[in-house]
Amino acid sequence: MSGTFFYNLTAYLYFTGFLQTIKIGKLILQQVKLSSFKREALIQQVIHYGCHFIIPVFIALLLYRQHWLKAYGILLLTMFVDIDHLLATPVYADCRCSIGFHLLHSYPAIVVYIVLLFFKPVRLVAIGLVWHMATDYIDCLLQAVYCN
Repeated sequence: MSGTFFYNLTAYLYFTGFLQTIKIGKLILQQVKLSSFKREALIQQVIHYGCHFIIPVFIALLLYRQHWLKAYGILLLTMFVDIDHLLATPVYADCRCSIGFHLLHSYPAIVVYIVLLFFKPVRLVAIGLVWHMATDYIDCLLQAVYCN
């Protein structure tokens, strides 16, 4: 059964263009010689967006195997918490840590997300929000490496 699952997942990723993007990106990276800073920034972005889009697949599969696709969709929807970035000036800054800067990424908001983990009706959304904050915190740690 797991062989069928991974075959279907691979087929889905291929037909959505995700695997093709990886192959194309790999070819481009092989042809372009990046400076050390750009390479570190690129690695940081791959880790950051991998944590936002790929790890939730495994969270959904681990915790909600029967309805993993629906759970994954809900986990992705929690990324709308980034709407608070639109209130910042500038909207995007390379070396700005989201945690503690944006309203929905503030420490009181994170405490609320953690408390929501204890309420079953909203637990999946809370998991998505807490994971999102953890991902952004990892991004802050990586920024400390390449921004200084």
